[in-house]
Amino acid sequence: MTLPTPPSFPGGAIYEAISDTSMDGFLLLDRRGRIMDANPTACNLLGYVRSELLQMGIGDYEIGENAGETAAHLAKIESGGGKRFTTD
Repeated sequence: MTLPTPPSFPGGAIYEAISDTSMDGFLLLDRRGRIMDANPTACNLLGYVRSELLQMGIGDYEIGENAGETAAHLAKIESGGGKRFTTD
Protein backbone atom coordinates (compact mmCIF):
# COMPACT_ATOMS: atom_id res chain seq x y z
CA MET A 1 0.00 0.00 0.00
CA THR A 2 1.30 3.44 -0.92
CA LEU A 3 1.01 5.99 1.86
CA PRO A 4 -0.24 9.45 0.96
CA THR A 5 2.31 12.22 0.91
CA PRO A 6 1.73 15.60 2.53
CA PRO A 7 -0.58 17.71 0.40
CA SER A 8 0.82 20.09 -2.15
CA PHE A 9 0.09 23.60 -1.01
CA PRO A 10 1.45 26.72 -2.58
CA GLY A 11 4.60 27.24 -0.56
CA GLY A 12 4.82 23.53 0.30
CA ALA A 13 8.26 24.05 1.80
CA ILE A 14 6.70 26.41 4.33
CA TYR A 15 4.08 23.80 5.25
CA GLU A 16 6.77 21.18 5.74
CA ALA A 17 8.97 23.49 7.81
CA ILE A 18 6.09 24.40 10.13
CA SER A 19 4.89 20.81 10.34
CA ASP A 20 8.29 19.37 11.09
CA THR A 21 9.30 21.92 13.72
CA SER A 22 6.03 22.70 15.51
CA MET A 23 5.86 22.00 19.22
CA ASP A 24 2.11 21.41 18.76
CA GLY A 25 0.81 18.20 17.32
CA PHE A 26 -1.54 18.55 14.42
CA LEU A 27 -3.31 16.29 12.01
CA LEU A 28 -4.60 17.03 8.52
CA LEU A 29 -7.98 15.33 8.03
CA ASP A 30 -10.09 14.67 4.98
CA ARG A 31 -13.84 15.34 4.96
CA ARG A 32 -14.56 11.93 6.48
CA GLY A 33 -12.15 12.45 9.35
CA ARG A 34 -9.44 10.18 7.96
CA ILE A 35 -5.91 11.29 8.77
CA MET A 36 -4.07 12.51 5.68
CA ASP A 37 -0.96 13.85 7.40
CA ALA A 38 0.49 13.97 10.90
CA ASN A 39 3.40 16.02 12.09
CA PRO A 40 6.17 14.43 14.21
CA THR A 41 4.86 16.00 17.42
CA ALA A 42 1.39 14.50 16.87
CA CYS A 43 2.99 11.10 16.32
CA ASN A 44 4.93 11.40 19.58
CA LEU A 45 1.97 12.69 21.59
CA LEU A 46 -0.38 10.01 20.30
CA GLY A 47 2.15 7.19 20.52
CA TYR A 48 1.99 6.11 16.87
CA VAL A 49 4.34 6.25 13.94
CA ARG A 50 3.12 8.29 10.97
CA SER A 51 2.32 5.22 8.85
CA GLU A 52 0.00 3.95 11.61
CA LEU A 53 -1.80 7.28 11.94
CA LEU A 54 -2.36 7.43 8.19
CA GLN A 55 -4.41 4.25 8.52
CA MET A 56 -6.67 5.82 11.16
CA GLY A 57 -9.38 8.39 11.49
CA ILE A 58 -10.07 10.96 14.18
CA GLY A 59 -12.77 8.67 15.60
CA ASP A 60 -10.21 5.96 16.32
CA TYR A 61 -8.85 7.85 19.31
CA GLU A 62 -11.07 10.86 20.00
CA ILE A 63 -11.91 10.86 23.71
CA GLY A 64 -15.44 11.51 24.95
CA GLU A 65 -17.25 11.83 21.62
CA ASN A 66 -19.54 9.50 19.77
CA ALA A 67 -19.56 9.20 15.97
CA GLY A 68 -22.38 11.75 15.62
CA GLU A 69 -20.55 14.37 17.67
CA THR A 70 -17.36 13.85 15.72
CA ALA A 71 -19.28 14.19 12.42
CA ALA A 72 -20.83 17.46 13.67
CA HIS A 73 -17.40 18.82 14.56
CA LEU A 74 -16.00 17.87 11.15
CA ALA A 75 -18.94 19.67 9.49
CA LYS A 76 -18.19 22.78 11.58
CA ILE A 77 -14.56 22.70 10.50
CA GLU A 78 -15.53 22.32 6.84
CA SER A 79 -17.89 25.30 7.06
CA GLY A 80 -15.02 27.53 8.14
CA GLY A 81 -15.05 27.04 11.87
CA GLY A 82 -12.45 25.33 13.96
CA LYS A 83 -12.25 22.52 16.46
CA ARG A 84 -9.63 21.37 18.88
CA PHE A 85 -9.81 17.61 19.33
CA THR A 86 -8.35 16.45 22.63
CA THR A 87 -7.00 13.15 23.84
CA ASP A 88 -5.93 11.80 27.21
